[in-house]
Amino acid sequence: MKPGQATVIAISGVALPWRYKYSGGYPPEVVRAVYPANHRVVEIDKRTLECTGQYLEYRDKIWKARGADVATDVFLNPSFAHVSAILYDEGCWVGQSKHHPGVDFKVVHNPNATAVLPDGWYPEGDEYWWREGDSIERRRNRRNSEQKVASD
Repeated sequence: MKPGQATVIAISGVALPWRYKYSGGYPPEVVRAVYPANHRVVEIDKRTLECTGQYLEYRDKIWKARGADVATDVFLNPSFAHVSAILYDEGCWVGQSKHHPGVDFKVVHNPNATAVLPDGWYPEGDEYWWREGDSIERRRNRRNSEQKVASD
């Protein structure tokens, strides 16, 4: 790699066990692997039953079954500034005739990258950014049509 050159790590999750690919939770597992966020927490007032707040649970590491910990905040670590983003897909390209190629891709941007990818770098799938120190922004890209979906 040359200095200043964008570097994207492409990962296929097609061979991962089902439980690691399709939890349906937000944010997706690939996002939680590099940002220190876990599941969404919603605070509810017991008297009024109104939502009083919501946030992403902080998680900067997970523990393996044998006791070792694995960092989940690598994109906030300057040691990984040479990585611009992760491009991830959990599906299999065989038999995806009903979808446009890349529609299920997830691009996770590194906020500390020395070579930043532009927003909308890949025209399909979802993009994720770590914002304001503790939130994740997600935008869905659909060929020439961008839609901001969520900010947590």
